[in-house]
Amino acid sequence: MTPVLRSGKLAKVFVARHQGKLLAGGIFPFDQHTIYYLDGASAVEVQALRPNNLLHWEVIQWAAEHGIRIYDMVGAGIAGVARFKRTFGPKEVPYTYSWRALAPWARAARHTYAFLAPVGHALRYL
Repeated sequence: MTPVLRSGKLAKVFVARHQGKLLAGGIFPFDQHTIYYLDGASAVEVQALRPNNLLHWEVIQWAAEHGIRIYDMVGAGIAGVARFKRTFGPKEVPYTYSWRALAPWARAARHTYAFLAPVGHALRYL
């Protein structure tokens, strides 16, 4: 399995491939002090290869080589995601965020998703 890096001035995109097949990828914006995990995805059927672990370790290595000393994995509101991120030994930092619904239905949709998402994730792992 090999990571692939696409260059940019404000963000890096890392992907993990194995035998030509794309397994996982992530978007990592950065500045001179901090690199952030913005978002990512991986194929469920190849999790035994641990492509997400490879991606994050490659990000950490790249950041260290470029003098970036802080890696912010940005939140862990889903239990499985939180467990995964803890395997890297982070210091958990509470944060506050705010949002404003621009459409009348957005508030209801956000609350419905917040309620149903954990149920959906739990069912998926059963």
